[in-house]
Amino acid sequence: MLVALVWSLAGAWLILPFAGLEVSLLAYLAYRVCRDTYNQQVLHIEPGHVVLTQGRYRTVKQWRLKRAQSSFVIYAPAHSLSPRQVELRDQHQSCRIGEKLNQQDTEQLIDIITHLEIPYHMTGKTKITAMQDWQ
Repeated sequence: MLVALVWSLAGAWLILPFAGLEVSLLAYLAYRVCRDTYNQQVLHIEPGHVVLTQGRYRTVKQWRLKRAQSSFVIYAPAHSLSPRQVELRDQHQSCRIGEKLNQQDTEQLIDIITHLEIPYHMTGKTKITAMQDWQ
């Protein structure tokens, strides 16, 4: 905004509306990022069910799956620098878990899943590695 003010004092006053749009867009995107950091998913493992709740400050969405029919599916990423994807599914529904986690946190989630008493399987193949990007 300071640069826009200097240019407007120099006679290029047409830059002010665009600078205002730029600052407004930056503020809006910063707000969205800060708001989305409060999203959470909580996995409750009960004797007969697996319950996944999702929301920001309260439960907005909830999935209730039968524990005997549920399983985790771990998808390999298309690129080696991307995190793996995790999905919880049963015969009737499926839901993604940890979509917005970084690679390290996703690996920690997968480590926890592999130690649960719920079946899991891995699928897919990484097509592009980081070394191919350099060539």
